[in-house]
Amino acid sequence: MKVILLQDVAKMGKKFDVKEVPNGHAAHLIRKGVMEMATPGKLANLENKQSANKAILEQEGDDLTKAIAKIKKEGISILAKANEDGGLFEGITAVKLQEAIADSIVELPITAIVLQEPIKETGEHEVQLINGDKTTKVKLVISAE
Repeated sequence: MKVILLQDVAKMGKKFDVKEVPNGHAAHLIRKGVMEMATPGKLANLENKQSANKAILEQEGDDLTKAIAKIKKEGISILAKANEDGGLFEGITAVKLQEAIADSIVELPITAIVLQEPIKETGEHEVQLINGDKTTKVKLVISAE
């Protein structure tokens, strides 16, 4: 049976994919609301949704590119509580970094920030910001309060 996925399904596909699925499995997932039968009218409607979704994603990508360029130009500065040796009492995580960027520069999705582990020292650090397949390194300065 040909179906349209209404949400991401593990080992099957992503939202709005059109798949050929065995009848029994398809019937079960249709009842759960995970997929719907792929009728000609629904397939035409799907094409309209996909083109509108593509335009939205392109706009978001452009906005993210501009935001990252602005952050790279200005750099990021954070004040944090630290001891005399420069060790932070609380590590700087991607969430805290996102909040600091939003407070001073521009809104940025958490998925654009790459931190392998929390930053635990004052000083200059390099942080990666991603937009699709592009990675940009920006300077982060952490100062003691």
